[in-house]
Amino acid sequence: MGSITAALDALDAAVEMLGAADIEELPAPERFAAIERLEKAIRQQVAISHDQTTHLQRYEGCPPIPIVLADVLRISRAAAKRRVRDAEQLTPRTM
Repeated sequence: MGSITAALDALDAAVEMLGAADIEELPAPERFAAIERLEKAIRQQVAISHDQTTHLQRYEGCPPIPIVLADVLRISRAAAKRRVRDAEQLTPRTM
């Protein structure tokens, strides 16, 4: 199992490369395939984010997780609450 920091660094580098890539150089069918692969990657990232969100812990003296998440991610508190709710509902449970 690799370091999450190393994996995130690699993800940042890959996203930067994709942002700099010229999709115009691909034939039309390959453009659709590229978009399909990007969509798959987005969905996988959301699933991983849900899993990681369920592992967040509230520490004594800290605000509730949705409030901290809203501040860290710079999203509304309502959006943060939805993310926490979605994560709780969609992450596989272990018995």
